[in-house]
Amino acid sequence: VSTQSTGDYQFLVHHGLLLTRDSLSYWFSIPNSGFFFSCVNKGKNELIRMLERQKTRLPEMLQEDIEKKKLSYLGAKFHIRHLLGLHLLEKEITPSGKILIRLSSIARQQ
Repeated sequence: VSTQSTGDYQFLVHHGLLLTRDSLSYWFSIPNSGFFFSCVNKGKNELIRMLERQKTRLPEMLQEDIEKKKLSYLGAKFHIRHLLGLHLLEKEITPSGKILIRLSSIARQQ
């Protein structure tokens, strides 16, 4: 191991990106990732509960109404996109051109 690469390791360890496992190996680390993942879960659960509380036949809301709500630090747009990617939400364009967000059948079964 050259002195340059040793310095690189020390830099990464100092900044919390590598954790020393033993004298020959390291673990990768992402500082403060726990806070990020707790925000993701909190916002996901809030959005699903918000849709489930709707008094309509299907749990649905206009996207613009959802985006007015404050969902964790990441914002409503992030959580809508995250849940669309997980197929827990479905998106439909209404005849008036507005976007309707509803819980998918997968989310209603959980």
